[in-house]
Amino acid sequence: MTKKKGIFDVAIDIDVLKPKEVAPEPKGMTTENALEIVALQMELNGYRDVH
Repeated sequence: MTKKKGIFDVAIDIDVLKPKEVAPEPKGMTTENALEIVALQMELNGYRDVH
């Protein structure tokens, strides 16, 4: 008799698929604050009816 080898037996390391650390907090200003600054700059440059 021959001994069968498990050539299709695959061991998967599941720890590789898990995230290792939490994403860092975003730095800088908020979207609302940035849009207010852009609207103010547009007003100062002469654009009409920005709001």
